[in-house]
Amino acid sequence: MYNLDDTIAAIATPPGKGAIGVIRISGSEAIEIADKIFSAKSGRKLSEMKGYSVSLGEIEIEESPVRDTCIALLFRAPKSYTGEDVVEFQCHGGPIVVEALLRGILDIGARMAWAGEFTKRAFLNGRISLTEAEGIAEIISSASKSGQRAAYSQSKGSLHRETESIKDTILSCQASIAAWIDFPEEDVEEVEPEELSKKIDSIEKSLKKLISSYELISFFRLFSILSIFLLSSSG
Repeated sequence: MYNLDDTIAAIATPPGKGAIGVIRISGSEAIEIADKIFSAKSGRKLSEMKGYSVSLGEIEIEESPVRDTCIALLFRAPKSYTGEDVVEFQCHGGPIVVEALLRGILDIGARMAWAGEFTKRAFLNGRISLTEAEGIAEIISSASKSGQRAAYSQSKGSLHRETESIKDTILSCQASIAAWIDFPEEDVEEVEPEELSKKIDSIEKSLKKLISSYELISFFRLFSILSIFLLSSSG
């Protein structure tokens, strides 16, 4: 089992050649590790800079002939995607440069991130809700525009806000009924059956809407898979 206290690193761009390659580091030692391989044109170390800083400089790995000009983006905890100190290097996208940079970062003390670990840390550190994390996974795996739109809405917290609103309404009803039953002699506002019925109807409608939206997303996902299968089988 991997340790969530480790500083992790991973390539954040697809494998192969490209104009830009991105390597991301997250954890308590992210800035310290970055300072060992990055030299800013300004002469300042990343550890001396504020969060949300961007710096142009050079990457140089000891015991490696690879050098490259790159941009370093600095995000300090807790105001980062993961809620930890994060450094992101944007270098030229050739696989030799990107892979050498990642190896150098791992040799200095970072650990290779597991699949989804950056988002897992964002969830555990309270940066995103569970439904937002699931929405991000859906965006990555979506195979249709409609599915992507639904997943994007979920990733921005729409589902979390809806479920929280439903939960608050249920708790409010529960508290009103409990207070009315437990303290009949006190000056507690009487629960009106008609008003309570309206709230319950509202909860029911909201839950049905959520179920319908889930079924719609599931349909988009299944339709996309079937479309790909049928196209690959045709001819």
